[in-house]
Amino acid sequence: MTTTSQPAARGTLVRSRRRGRIKAGGPKAYLYLAPTLVILAVFIYFPIIESFRLSMNRVAPFGGAEIFVGLENYTRLLQSSEFWNNVLVSV
Repeated sequence: MTTTSQPAARGTLVRSRRRGRIKAGGPKAYLYLAPTLVILAVFIYFPIIESFRLSMNRVAPFGGAEIFVGLENYTRLLQSSEFWNNVLVSV
């Protein structure tokens, strides 16, 4: 029994016969991924980056002034007995 195979259409996924891998189908695949990547960027990556940026600053209680202090906030946190007590209670 002989089978003939035709080439796959451009932009489709093709399963390789040797190793069973699936190859990407070009720019169309990125268009399908774009909405997910945008949502991840807006709701996950941007808040993480912005939180880290803000943690490196001393911010006035009612906004306005930001003073860059680097890792000073983290060193004060790690030296605080109140912080370690809260960690112990949480654990």
